Amino acid sequence: MTLRVGFTVFSYLLAAIGLACLYLGEIYSLPLAALILSGLAACLVLEIRKVLPLSPLSHVQVPKWTLLGLPLIFVFLNIPLLDFVAGFLTFILITRFIFKSELNDYLFGYLLSIACLLIGAIYVRDIIFGVMFLGFFLVLCWSLILYNMMVERAGSHSPPEVFLHVGERESSWTALIGLSSGLVLLSLLFTVAIFLSFPRIGLGLFKLDPRSSAMTGFSSTVRLGDVGKIKQNEAVVMRVEYYRGNRKIIPPMPVYWRGIALDHYNGRIWSSHAKVDWSTRNSPGDGTTVFPSRMQSDLVRQEVFMESFDTDIIFTHGQPYLVDGAFEQIQMDESYSLRTVGRRNPGPKKFTLISDIGHPEAGYPEPMPHFNPRVFPRRYVQVPPLSPEVRRLASQIAEGAGSPEEKARRVLKHLQTGFSYSLEMETSPNKSALDHFLFTRKAGHCEYFASAMVVLLRLAGVPSRMVNGFTSGEWNEMGEYFIIRQKHAHSWVEAFLPGSGWVIFDPTPPDPGLGPQSRPSRLARALDLMRLNWQRYVIKYSLNDQIEILSFFKRSGREMIGQARSLSDLDGTVQSFKEKPWRVWVSLLAGIGLLVSLRRLRLKRRPAVPAAATLYQDMLRRLRKKGLIKPPHQTHREFLDHLAPLPPEQRTDVKKVTEFYERTRFACQAAAPGEENEMRQTVRRL
Repeated sequence: MTLRVGFTVFSYLLAAIGLACLYLGEIYSLPLAALILSGLAACLVLEIRKVLPLSPLSHVQVPKWTLLGLPLIFVFLNIPLLDFVAGFLTFILITRFIFKSELNDYLFGYLLSIACLLIGAIYVRDIIFGVMFLGFFLVLCWSLILYNMMVERAGSHSPPEVFLHVGERESSWTALIGLSSGLVLLSLLFTVAIFLSFPRIGLGLFKLDPRSSAMTGFSSTVRLGDVGKIKQNEAVVMRVEYYRGNRKIIPPMPVYWRGIALDHYNGRIWSSHAKVDWSTRNSPGDGTTVFPSRMQSDLVRQEVFMESFDTDIIFTHGQPYLVDGAFEQIQMDESYSLRTVGRRNPGPKKFTLISDIGHPEAGYPEPMPHFNPRVFPRRYVQVPPLSPEVRRLASQIAEGAGSPEEKARRVLKHLQTGFSYSLEMETSPNKSALDHFLFTRKAGHCEYFASAMVVLLRLAGVPSRMVNGFTSGEWNEMGEYFIIRQKHAHSWVEAFLPGSGWVIFDPTPPDPGLGPQSRPSRLARALDLMRLNWQRYVIKYSLNDQIEILSFFKRSGREMIGQARSLSDLDGTVQSFKEKPWRVWVSLLAGIGLLVSLRRLRLKRRPAVPAAATLYQDMLRRLRKKGLIKPPHQTHREFLDHLAPLPPEQRTDVKKVTEFYERTRFACQAAAPGEENEMRQTVRRL
């Protein structure tokens, strides 16, 4: 690759990475991004063939006259600010590659590419941005090096007819690799050091317009079938680590991450009529106590790393005791659903949940956080207009049942007999969804099973509600945490049983798509662990993390000082060797190995001495024994004038060796075949 081609390719590659970051930030759709990158590739081919760049259309540059129409476009089209800025930057970047007046225009293109990368950084929170950033950083270093090489040869203000012919026969690889490798590595080390030490502060402006994917099924109104649509998506929703003390654990199964409770059903849509029961400001770092007086038989800490999804629900496992996270306010409704309130940080959210998971089937012991007789139980026995067949089925199931718990067990048994799991959402124009599920199809996913059980329980007089959340998940043994995807979305039932409170019932048969065969590969689990660490140590790196790092180095320093002091205690060291004699041999072998390594290192570092220099030094030692010493200030030729005490033949030999030394040592001339052996014999005769 020649210098000019390499310079052109890396300049376009830098722009392509910046534009790709806009696609990853969902500013551009895939077809639009593909169209823009295809146009960029076409410009690259044309520039390599010297068809581009073209001279500007006039003395007024394209970006200048476009500024006149920008306010009108922004106001009348109502485009989001960052989307508008990204589109404008892309337009300038493409036109800058088509129209150039001087070599400096490439440098302006680099600045535009950096701006695109920064806009992508606002939206992209996945580890893919880390890969893109490293690639962009490397290509930017190469591009700047090649740009400087082009400037040295053509000048920064040279026109296209000049710089297009520069470096056509000059290879760029040696300079590129030799100059950039150390620079990039050193710069990355400085970048990491600055990232770790720079004070962590809020970014205010960049909290505007966070990009997130809407997730149906977790709002106050959910259409029957919404959860089934979620379950067809493989995207990760959250990752959860469980701690008892400081030790990671695997929680007992089954695991239900409770989201939103829905209490009203009209035959097609589930909704929540629950009002806010209490609301309080959150104190990040201290957290919010949810139930201070609850029994705490099996408290665990859950570290939850949520992806960027458009939901304010706090998913909980077990009976929550304390919740902490980077949100301003927390509220609970009358159905015990927790939500965040106020401005949300862009990107993935992290929160900590301390809860009691010792009672997997238990929900909450009380009907409501603050009992209201006008709400309970009336709200939880509401049913829509139903067919006689459904009412008759409910009567048959509950007939003879003495307690609400027995009624619930009978309904559960009925739905677990003769029914199967299916994600196909088949409907009938002549029947309601519930009738078609219960009497005709007898197959469906969790929403249909949970809806059927709630309706049958309510017809039997048992207060109940449907809950949407997540269950199962994939256990990643590498990082010891759960991966919860959208396909793990689930609906189940909470029924209120006197003396037990709200109890969990799950009538849905196992999902075949979540069996062992769906477990991701080891490589996929390793990549997911990298994404978790990216969230934890990069995206959510905070002042608390900086304090922990300082504390770690402080503790490590104290331990090293303590160990050094213990080694200086001779009596203690001797006693330690007496108790464990093998330590003597280990220390001895380690010492020998260290000495051998140092010896080899010293020999490797010792510069090789040319053969001519060795011969000349050997000759000076022999002459020294005869009383002829060469002073340091004398040159080799000057020393030849002080050899009068030697016989003529020996003076001739000294002169011959000196000429050989000067010719091979300083004139860099190779010795003739056999000449070195001849000089060695000459020195021995002295």
